[in-house]
Amino acid sequence: CKKTIIRREFKELFMSMVRRNPQERISLEEIKKSAWYIGPVYTQSELVSVMSSVMESLGEKTIH
Repeated sequence: CKKTIIRREFKELFMSMVRRNPQERISLEEIKKSAWYIGPVYTQSELVSVMSSVMESLGEKTIH
């Protein structure tokens, strides 16, 4: 069984976006203020490095 890595900030944001009751869903303005939205943005080389580490931890081939 493979473990999926999902950051807490993304999970909280996603769950607030898909609430059953539309009146309880997060607004676009609130999304733009969320920790995930304003979090770090990787350069292409940083993203490749991060994703390679994740893939290796899952036993998958690395990306180039």
